[in-house]
Amino acid sequence: MVETALTVVLVAAGRGTRLGGENKVWRTVQGRPVWWWAASRFAGRVEAAVVVVERDRVGDAEAEASSLPFPTSVLQGGEERSESSAIGLRHVRSPYAAVHDAARPLVSRELIDRVLRAALLTGAAVPGLPAADTVKRVREGFVLETLPRTSVVLAQTPQIFRTDWVLEAMAASSGPVTDDVSWLERAGHPVAVVEGERDNRKITTLEDWQWLRDHFREAP
Repeated sequence: MVETALTVVLVAAGRGTRLGGENKVWRTVQGRPVWWWAASRFAGRVEAAVVVVERDRVGDAEAEASSLPFPTSVLQGGEERSESSAIGLRHVRSPYAAVHDAARPLVSRELIDRVLRAALLTGAAVPGLPAADTVKRVREGFVLETLPRTSVVLAQTPQIFRTDWVLEAMAASSGPVTDDVSWLERAGHPVAVVEGERDNRKITTLEDWQWLRDHFREAP
């Protein structure tokens, strides 16, 4: 375990409707919503958590968060994911911040430690998986070029960085970002990449949901 002052921001304010029915992060497994399982993985790694949810879920989230083993604040999120991340990050008071997708409930503590170690060395780090398929850059339905697979990764969370860096980068940036280290990239900060995990899967489709349920049935 790596010890430092770290706060995790859990982004759970999206609609999550692609799966159908209830917002995916509020679907329950063994009596707890998906986002709660994602947050619980940070036990022993963080001093606090910030959970960002939809306006009508704040009370529900506060009730669920009371059972987490670290102090947890619940905030109302924004319309876009990047806006919700920014709301949560502005609430962080520790030297380092982690942002994690609420729909990634099986992140391992080993991966959290691996990303944190890299962030302590470089200031920012992200887990990534190598691309298994050929990656092409396209425009208006036509291929522009084929990118070498060795030069691309599929980014995951948690993304961990110096809090002062990300707050300054956010203030200087305009327009939304698709992930949180993009703010740091825009500001010119180095971002290290560490090996991600296949089981750190984002629950998005019905197939993902069934996979998650199967995992919990198999878990001791």
